[in-house]
Amino acid sequence: DRFLVNADRRFLTRLLPDLAADYRQWETERQLTNGLFWQYDVKDAMEESISGSRTEKHLRPTLNSYMFANARAIAAIASLANKHKLAAEFAAKAEALQRGVQASLWDEQAKFFKVRHESGQLSDAREAIGWLPWMFHLPDSNRGYEQAWLQFADPQGFRAPAGLTTAERRHPQFRSHGFGHCEWDGAVWPFATSQTLVALANVLRDYPQTAVTRAD
Repeated sequence: DRFLVNADRRFLTRLLPDLAADYRQWETERQLTNGLFWQYDVKDAMEESISGSRTEKHLRPTLNSYMFANARAIAAIASLANKHKLAAEFAAKAEALQRGVQASLWDEQAKFFKVRHESGQLSDAREAIGWLPWMFHLPDSNRGYEQAWLQFADPQGFRAPAGLTTAERRHPQFRSHGFGHCEWDGAVWPFATSQTLVALANVLRDYPQTAVTRAD
């Protein structure tokens, strides 16, 4: 994004080896055999979430969206540097992550992107991180994923008097993990709100859908 403003190609392309090396280290430390990445909720800065764990290797919409965006960016930078083989490699990584997130983290019944537990089961909670894939245009359009945004203005979903909650208000564990500390079990957080609003802007601008409107 910075390059798109200042067009400083030299600065950007000099970062390419380090960016690629960093990505490969994440693959070594956090990638499972299905190609998706796992993370503890506390290391997503989202501790004590309904779906989270400090010990289990859950597949989360957060890290997988970040890695999709990283791979896509590295591919674009490699193209600028005329490193076409590297660009193709990372474009393929981004495409594989896109397919994996849509296949493994989408709950067709709940119409939401969710955490998949180490056990293989999807979480039973809709959480604001389920909108994060749209922050990077990860979901394909016209596939029904936009229905997740029906929860945006629903008072039983995420709409609350003090802002957007981080977990759906109807869930039985909503605000059950404590009070006034670092819980992400529904409390409003500026970090999550900022991510959601970026995702929302992308949906309103770039996705044909009726689930959420400018009025919302």
